[in-house]
Amino acid sequence: MTDRDDQHFEKYTLPDGRIITCTNQFNTAGVWQEFADGLYAKCTARLRPGETVVDIGAHVGLTALLFADAADELRVVSCEPAPPTYACLRDNFSRLLPGGVPVQTAIGAEPGTAELTYYPHSEVMTTLHVDETDDRRNMEAALTNFGIDDPAKRDSFIATSRSEARSFHVPVITLSQLIDDHAIQDIGLLKIDVERAELDVLRGIEERHWPLIRTVVAEVHDVDGRLDEFLRLLREHDFAINDVQQDVYDGASTHMIDAVRG
Repeated sequence: MTDRDDQHFEKYTLPDGRIITCTNQFNTAGVWQEFADGLYAKCTARLRPGETVVDIGAHVGLTALLFADAADELRVVSCEPAPPTYACLRDNFSRLLPGGVPVQTAIGAEPGTAELTYYPHSEVMTTLHVDETDDRRNMEAALTNFGIDDPAKRDSFIATSRSEARSFHVPVITLSQLIDDHAIQDIGLLKIDVERAELDVLRGIEERHWPLIRTVVAEVHDVDGRLDEFLRLLREHDFAINDVQQDVYDGASTHMIDAVRG
């Protein structure tokens, strides 16, 4: 499987033996551990058989698999704009979640196209909203919380993670357009992990579609007022909110938001 002739793909084996196609085994292992032990896994207990999960910022599909394992006949619609990670997502769905729907698009406040910055050595930080200051703050906090106190080691890791960045022009649609295009009747869980584009996702929801959403779980960056506005929109639409900053992100801008319609 190839996305581009110069793209390298790897394999990572989950603890249960399933084999994941990915761009970076090390990153995939870390992401799976974070997801399996974190808020996403805890929220799976709320999923109901037969309902729909919409996964915005799907990466290679790890959260999709986590959610699909939690309830029978769950429909998963996953959006990922970066061509290399989308190629992995599509392959993983074809083998491990054939009923899932992979969609190669970004989700934003309005339709169009946008420039996506892709970091091959840290693909989970791929973003439509580049902010080197915020990324450095978050990486320094995480590395320090993992016990890496040597500034030189932190600088080396950060420099590597930002190296060889590539740009892609990607399509952007709104969440409401996604809902209409795929005839989604309910969203038991809306997961958002889009590196500072999370507020754009909510702004692309038309009023007629808000009542379809029962739970929102999102990674939100507290920069430029994004967190406060994100929470305001959820409260405005009758969600009760739990704001959790995981220990690994102590000192960072990253918050995990767990919101359930009251």
